[in-house]
Amino acid sequence: IKPDNILVNESKLTLKLCDFGSAGRVNEQELAPYLVSRFYRAPEIMLGVRHDYAIDLWSVAVTLYEVYTGKIMFPGRSNNHMLKLFTDVKGKYPNRLVRKSQFKDQHFDVNCNLLYHEVDKVTQRDKVCQ
Repeated sequence: IKPDNILVNESKLTLKLCDFGSAGRVNEQELAPYLVSRFYRAPEIMLGVRHDYAIDLWSVAVTLYEVYTGKIMFPGRSNNHMLKLFTDVKGKYPNRLVRKSQFKDQHFDVNCNLLYHEVDKVTQRDKVCQ
């Protein structure tokens, strides 16, 4: 669910959802880091852990926030930046969750600390921060 997939008639009395392009059965899920549009993508997808219908609740929640405030809740530029924004709000990810994450090497060190990738303002090169 995302704002682009919500249709409302002119009288605003009828609401319909459309475009279920990445919908699937929970038992047939494929772990892919770019499933769902980035701003509505749940942390489970970015981490690469088995997920269920909770990812739909995540997207509904951030969509409701956006519809109500007019602002994107987590305006990250990449999955790594999104994980950093989530950490800023909620705190460190549990080590157990990180260890079972399929994409942990892209985002965490051996001690399960988030490695935030950003572009250096002077050199324009990628740098890793903790």
